[in-house]
Amino acid sequence: MADAADGGDRPVDTATVHAELGRARADLRALVEGASAAECRALTAGTRWTNGQLLFHMFLGYAVVRTLLPLVRTMSRLPDPVGRAFAWTLNVGARPFHVVNYLGPCLAVRLIHGRRLERLMDRVVTSLDHSLDAETEASLRRSMRFPVRWQRRGPRSTAGSPAERFGLPGRQRQRPGRPARGTGHRIR
Repeated sequence: MADAADGGDRPVDTATVHAELGRARADLRALVEGASAAECRALTAGTRWTNGQLLFHMFLGYAVVRTLLPLVRTMSRLPDPVGRAFAWTLNVGARPFHVVNYLGPCLAVRLIHGRRLERLMDRVVTSLDHSLDAETEASLRRSMRFPVRWQRRGPRSTAGSPAERFGLPGRQRQRPGRPARGTGHRIR
């Protein structure tokens, strides 16, 4: 049974998620097109990445969501103890995850930047839009456990619904050269 914090009986607002995906695409495009090569090589404020690496990481968040949607769909159907054990297992691997999460953009930005990054973001957002449109109301309300140590946002133990997962990376965005803000997200 849904409670008031989950939106109760109101339908999931997919238009808001689509709008966030569109904003993310436009933000990335504006940042990529507005940044010189020297600005892309400059260090960001608040991270160890360059601006170019941070731009890639913005894209990567959406690509990961697209890739993990089948896992979320599967895990959300399993009993809670299975989800809890899965999240615990992923928490155990948090340290290697953080290393890969940092190094991935450091290496990938050498191959994927500029217009190529924009085209990939376009493909990923289009795919997420199509996936969102194909979801049922019931599937958008399901949720799963999430490893708390994978995102540095505070003590969270579950991921939101797939609808929230579609829009999650946008809440993590940071403009190059500006410090990150702790934003968090509502968990069911």
